[in-house]
Amino acid sequence: MDLPTTFKDIAPYLQHPLVLTGFVILLFFGILTALFKAGILPSLPKKMAAEIVKRVINYGFIIALLIIVLGFWQHFRDQSGGKDSGDKRLPADSSLKVKHDSTARSPNAGPDTKQPKLKLYFKVTLLLPSDLNDAEILVDGKLADVIERKLTAVVIRMEKRDVSQGIVVQNSFRVCSTRVLVDGDKQLQPCL
Repeated sequence: MDLPTTFKDIAPYLQHPLVLTGFVILLFFGILTALFKAGILPSLPKKMAAEIVKRVINYGFIIALLIIVLGFWQHFRDQSGGKDSGDKRLPADSSLKVKHDSTARSPNAGPDTKQPKLKLYFKVTLLLPSDLNDAEILVDGKLADVIERKLTAVVIRMEKRDVSQGIVVQNSFRVCSTRVLVDGDKQLQPCL
């Protein structure tokens, strides 16, 4: 695993709320420390007040670094398959075959009985802007079967059909929609 060395390498990780929060706190306390060292902010006349300010700055750095480390740890844990979190992942063959008996016949029916019809499901990954990470997702007017939800991506399960299906992503601020023919795993950006 290569460690990031430039800001360009680190920037994608700033999407995670913990890392972003830690980075902002780190910048705030870094600037505050630089202002004190440069003498731009005058030292407080009371010795006790100065000691409190120094402690706040020192602990602020520690908290910021801890938040950044936790954010990186969570990101790499999520990328490694979430083994620590106990979440259930789909098998490598992501097509999900489900037996669906559309004949409604008894298992003891004669030899002319039709075989159960197989429904085929696929994973559809919706790449969403961060303002829609809490959005409701509808497929043909019904709530979607959400498999996994992340900050800017939602994986849903959709049935294979011969016609395109409508996907609507909506929250109280925004609505996006698209149509898609599901014939395999797909990745979509419905809100371009």
